[in-house]
Amino acid sequence: MMEFSIVKKEYVFVYDESNNSRLLRVENGGLNIDLDKTKNAKKQSPIFLLGGVVYYRNKKIDFESLKKELMLQSSVIEMKFKHIATGDLEQILKSSKLKIVLNWIINNDLFIHYFVVNIFNYAVADIIDDMYLFLNENGLTFYQVDDTMPCVGSDDVSIINNINYLKDALYWYIEIDKGNFVSLIEKFNFPHVEDGMASKFIRELYKLIRKKIDYFIKSGNVIYELNQAKSLLKVLKKCSGLSSLFFTKEDNPKILLKDFFGFYFNKLIIFKNSEHIFDEEKNVSIKLDRIAELFQGEISDNYKFLKSDHYPIQLSDVISGLIKNLFSYLCEKDEKEILSFKERMTKDQKECLNMLKKVMNESTEECSFFAYRIAIPRSVVNKYQLLIS
Repeated sequence: MMEFSIVKKEYVFVYDESNNSRLLRVENGGLNIDLDKTKNAKKQSPIFLLGGVVYYRNKKIDFESLKKELMLQSSVIEMKFKHIATGDLEQILKSSKLKIVLNWIINNDLFIHYFVVNIFNYAVADIIDDMYLFLNENGLTFYQVDDTMPCVGSDDVSIINNINYLKDALYWYIEIDKGNFVSLIEKFNFPHVEDGMASKFIRELYKLIRKKIDYFIKSGNVIYELNQAKSLLKVLKKCSGLSSLFFTKEDNPKILLKDFFGFYFNKLIIFKNSEHIFDEEKNVSIKLDRIAELFQGEISDNYKFLKSDHYPIQLSDVISGLIKNLFSYLCEKDEKEILSFKERMTKDQKECLNMLKKVMNESTEECSFFAYRIAIPRSVVNKYQLLIS
């Protein structure tokens, strides 16, 4: 099992998920989350989020007081995010009920936690790990292939930083040329790329990225990501002799993620002294029991799955929905659109955004491990900073 820093403080973590498609696959030239099942169906965001509220284990929380403040209609049996706010982030920030929720969290000294992942980026990121393995076996480092890489050394930190630098370049390329990239992985039955076909896959990926870089250069669009993409190109070229994709290869062709179980036990390792309360999910519960038994002492066994009538789980549904929509918005909008929104932001939207910023900042100040991002491009983090600045 991977080594994690263990947090000794004792908390209660309450979890709910947002945007669990339960499966990610390539079908009919696209992703299952992108294909409209009906003409009016909204495409799913690639952002999956598992999160909610967290508080000190010895602290008594009066959740009933939030119920009284919200005064939801009697017909609302279980509070969901949709009862608090709807629409995209710009609409969500207009919600008076959301301000009540955030203000209540602040006044009652609760924190929020979240594990957010772009599932498509995550599913293809092993391509970079496989190239690192290939170069390492041939006595090379990323920096030796391209001396513009951010880190010179061959220590673990330098290696990880360079790997993440190249993954970010891959994410950027996918964002601007997703259709062609999906067609490529469908052609090779990714992630079940047959041994002997990996070299051709790498060469074709090189050609696609080369074409995009040439387009940006001709258009005079010189951006930071272009340098990253050039680094990725050099590494792809050096790895053209790669014969198999060790980390990437899975048995099921075109099934990029068969379940999201792997995202559930991250905090059970880091916060092994804490209590963990999950929304009832039978398949996850069964698998988690097996993992806890297998890794006794390394993973918290202090967890339980409760029905969603447990009010803290309902509050966590609101939080997970809010943070998922925040990251979806940041993925979808460019910097100009975010600046435009900031210019026309109403007083209520500003107040709500500032409260969200306060909750997120206080939470990560309490513990940086409360917030965990996987396969989220650096550009998205930059856009968040732009939004809240």
